[in-house]
Amino acid sequence: DALPISDRTRELYADNPNHFERLAESTALHRLATPDDIARSILSLTADMTHVTGQTLIVDGGQMLVRR
Repeated sequence: DALPISDRTRELYADNPNHFERLAESTALHRLATPDDIARSILSLTADMTHVTGQTLIVDGGQMLVRR
């Protein structure tokens, strides 16, 4: 799966071609999220979760778990 990157994003990181590879390596899964990953995470919120309130869903591939 390829990460869709906009022209504007390419412009922002044009001087740093390895940015996305380093970003992927900074996650526990060693890859960036695909649109399907994000969609599935959002879809999970449509389940009947009557006792879940005020939560923040973090979809970061485990980046918060990796020590820097």
